[in-house]
Amino acid sequence: MKYSRINIFLLSAFYFFCIGGIKAQANVDQNTYYNLAQNYELAGQLDKAEQIYRELFNKQNTNYAYFDALYKILLKQKKYDESISLIQTRINQVPQDVNMYGLLGSTYFMMDDIAKASDAWEKGIAVDPASTVV
Repeated sequence: MKYSRINIFLLSAFYFFCIGGIKAQANVDQNTYYNLAQNYELAGQLDKAEQIYRELFNKQNTNYAYFDALYKILLKQKKYDESISLIQTRINQVPQDVNMYGLLGSTYFMMDDIAKASDAWEKGIAVDPASTVV
């Protein structure tokens, strides 16, 4: 009886370690993939970096680091319409995030659309006018 209990314990321990290892491996892979995108960006291969950032963001659209990296790479390539769409998606997810309105306004400002930039900034102020951040 002891022998079978030990076997069951070892098999169950092996099973749990394998499942935990697979999950941890996925996080390591995403971090490695993110670092690869950063290296592409530093090397001036912005299209490759953008592709990786998009894949990462699509897998985890709540991860702010992935959002920020994708937003910045779009700005570097002057893909303003795509960055606006990205920000609008984020605003729809979290409408109380004042920073998103600031980014939206800044993007419009870079496009020389001062009226839309001011409108975006005013919407951000209207979210929480009493906040010192605003």
